[in-house]
Amino acid sequence: MNMPIFTGDASDIEPLHNLCRLLLDNGAWLHRELVIHAEGGDLSLRGARPDTERASYMRVPVQLMPALQDFTLLTDRDRQLCAVPVRKDIDPLQQRVMQLMLELYNRTGKLAQWEASYPGFAWYDQDALMQHLSSARPTNGCKQIYAAAQNPQSIEATLPHSFMGSRKFFMRSQYSGRTSHTHVLMPLVDCLNHHPLAEGYKIHETPQPAVMRVLTRPQGEQSELFVSYNQFDAVDTLLNYGFVDSQTPFFFSVPCSVQIGQHCLEVQQQRYLESAHRHPRLRALGRQAPGVEVTGAQSLSISGLIIPDAENIDQLRLAAAAIGEISGLVKSHKDMEIFVRGFEAKVIEYNSQWWQTLRELTGHLDTQHPAAQLAARGCAHLEAYAAAIARLH
Repeated sequence: MNMPIFTGDASDIEPLHNLCRLLLDNGAWLHRELVIHAEGGDLSLRGARPDTERASYMRVPVQLMPALQDFTLLTDRDRQLCAVPVRKDIDPLQQRVMQLMLELYNRTGKLAQWEASYPGFAWYDQDALMQHLSSARPTNGCKQIYAAAQNPQSIEATLPHSFMGSRKFFMRSQYSGRTSHTHVLMPLVDCLNHHPLAEGYKIHETPQPAVMRVLTRPQGEQSELFVSYNQFDAVDTLLNYGFVDSQTPFFFSVPCSVQIGQHCLEVQQQRYLESAHRHPRLRALGRQAPGVEVTGAQSLSISGLIIPDAENIDQLRLAAAAIGEISGLVKSHKDMEIFVRGFEAKVIEYNSQWWQTLRELTGHLDTQHPAAQLAARGCAHLEAYAAAIARLH
């Protein structure tokens, strides 16, 4: 069994060593070139050699992953985490894993880092900014956390749950052996940072036991290993994890209403899952496709509408064509051209206004502030798209 290579501060973090040993002693497997690097409290996973091919870097049995519902999470004024089991019959191995994970978080100051960087806590004096950001993702939990954090007495209860919420993984009952789905923590796997082009988390059922297997390849000068948390844009990563993703080449449209004749097309926040029953035009777009649902004789709900970069404007136009056909508004080729242009123009106009407002709301902030960085990136994205449309016409 291969212990990972520890570099930086990782060499001195005892809970990290103990956690790796416990995992290996109970069915986990780690690649012989897996590197765990720690610096200034930040943990990352790396490959020992740059420019190597895609490989399996770890396998962690799902039976070792503690379920959050099995513990009561607490924190003190020094931002130290602890977890109290809610029952006596919780798997002792899962209890030990939870204990070591919390010791690791405490040793590296994760909870204090979270409080200082997550918008729900760190932006306590930016009400207008938070309200505007929340309008882009009305169902995101950051808005509720921000409201709760306005009361200092509630922070000690809200803080650990929001922190764990950023690290939890949805586990289906077929893998956990429970009667219902649950959320678990993923030991060591949760040290992987997000990259939109990396592979996502994958559970493999064979050979037994079921494991979380990480397939990836080293990237960049540091040979860092990444995983894709989900199909997120930079707004999502900021509101979910407190960082602005600079790699994703698209933004989801903010919610808006597009009026075409007597028809109201409501662009919503929610994502749309892959379905074999979707319209062929939408299936052709794969993961880039929005969800489209007829909600009335003259109304349509559109979810997860992507605004791509200026080099891929056909993606939005293909989505618009599908929307026009599904709505029944388009009766001819000429009608389709008019509909696509009109829908695209209205969506881009509304989103451009939203991003311009965000830029105005962040004008007083340092340019390195995450909200200012987000505003600059979003405005540049929409401006480039609008310029690409102008060149076509």
